[in-house]
Amino acid sequence: MQSFVDFFVFYTDSDEEEAREDVTTDNSTNPEQVFFAALRSDAVLNAFEALDYRERMLVAAHLGFCPECYEIYEIKEKGGAPIFAPRKKKSLVDLAIEHELADPDTVHEILERAYGKMRKKMGGSGLSL
Repeated sequence: MQSFVDFFVFYTDSDEEEAREDVTTDNSTNPEQVFFAALRSDAVLNAFEALDYRERMLVAAHLGFCPECYEIYEIKEKGGAPIFAPRKKKSLVDLAIEHELADPDTVHEILERAYGKMRKKMGGSGLSL
């Protein structure tokens, strides 16, 4: 047995006039926004991948995402059950110690230089951070 569903819903408005509304349309998303968000994320990822290894590691740790898969959550176990926990952003002091740099100002300079490289690379694509 087949069941058919109308593509239009009939309703009566406040003036007692009947009208039809297409139920197949989705007004919750704007295709233009989705397109430009995807374009922007591609440009950011390409700019991030153009950085050298140390810059990528520092940027990812400072912003709190995985430099390989770009995931912002990590799997932890709590009571034997896996849970998704957001990655913690690392401070400049922690990054300086972890990467054996002289002081947090050095980390800050490396991060600013990396962000500048990313802005420059993205500027060529017409997008900005």
